[in-house]
Amino acid sequence: TIIFMLTFVMPRLLEVFSRLGQSLPLPTKILIAVSAYLKQGWWVILIILICAGVFFKFGLNSKRERKLLSGIMLKLPLSGEFILKAELARFCRSLQILLKSGIQVLNAIRIATPTLNSEIIKDELISGHEKIEQGESFAVILGRSRIFPKFMVNLISIGEESGKLDEALGEVADIYETETDEAIKVMTNLLEPLMILVMGAVVGFIIVAMLLPVFQINIMIK
Repeated sequence: TIIFMLTFVMPRLLEVFSRLGQSLPLPTKILIAVSAYLKQGWWVILIILICAGVFFKFGLNSKRERKLLSGIMLKLPLSGEFILKAELARFCRSLQILLKSGIQVLNAIRIATPTLNSEIIKDELISGHEKIEQGESFAVILGRSRIFPKFMVNLISIGEESGKLDEALGEVADIYETETDEAIKVMTNLLEPLMILVMGAVVGFIIVAMLLPVFQINIMIK
């Protein structure tokens, strides 16, 4: 509807407004500029969208690019913490299942690490795997990193000391899975009214920008 109004309706109204020879309100000028750009420069937007799609499909083949994107995703204000908890929940759940199956900690970490999507977390775990081979504690290694929350580190430390690491990992996974599920429900519930508000604001702006010159014409006639 918005594209139809900007590319079909606005150009015809612009012809009517131009015949009047009156200065147009600022919202109408903004709307006319956007309409003219969409009508003449639509191919630029199409090329940008295609290039962006190709980049995200084929341009993230190198580890450096994936690591850069992972760092950006983890630093996002709202979704960064959600992504981190989802990744850690997946890792802890995979590691718990492997340990319960009788696989040793070193092999379990090596097998569970590729299940992650974040290259930054993967690198931290890979470097930590090498230090565990040298005899260091898993919890101590995680605690040195700025990525892993203290809550997770403390539970893993307790699990290592008590010999129940798989139970500690299961507890971490349960808590983070619950928090991510609740966050998904909240975002899903907020998404629909947010979309309605945004679309309503855009359509309302377009209607106001189209009606303001008409009101001016009525005032001039009176």
